[in-house]
Amino acid sequence: MKKFEVDITFDERTENIGMVLEEIAAKMPNVWVRVIKVVGPGGGWPMMEVMMPEEAVAEFAEWYGWEVEDLVEVCELK
Repeated sequence: MKKFEVDITFDERTENIGMVLEEIAAKMPNVWVRVIKVVGPGGGWPMMEVMMPEEAVAEFAEWYGWEVEDLVEVCELK
């Protein structure tokens, strides 16, 4: 399992955190997300703890909009 913290971005005009969590659950049922802080350090987006099997990292990175290497480097996957 891989575990890391990341702020989850979304368009506050058209989405809310519940919608984002539902999208993650529907698209990636093997990814677990826990809200750590509703207002995170990255400008107000929620800070999440994310845990997933190693084989799901690429799919999550694609959904997040990052390259796998960047996600691994920035989030220091454990």
